[in-house]
Amino acid sequence: MYIEAKDKQTLVSAGEIRFVKASNVDLIIYNSKSGRTRLKWTRTEGENGRLSGEASLNTLVNLAAAKIISLQDGEQASRSSRKGCLFNEV
Repeated sequence: MYIEAKDKQTLVSAGEIRFVKASNVDLIIYNSKSGRTRLKWTRTEGENGRLSGEASLNTLVNLAAAKIISLQDGEQASRSSRKGCLFNEV
């Protein structure tokens, strides 16, 4: 996972994993280990952003459970070839 933010502070590192505290996030890029999910979130205005890319069904379920996307957006994305949906930053 890659994060671009105006304020980013590393809290702790453990091997290849770094836990950071970030605010004013402008960009998040996530690629799964399996390669089935490649997502990019870009801030559009205020706390709103655009999520685009390809996601596995499991990832859509996880995004909906975390309330990053709505259940309706997750269902629609799983039925169509739509590449993005609008959501609010958490």
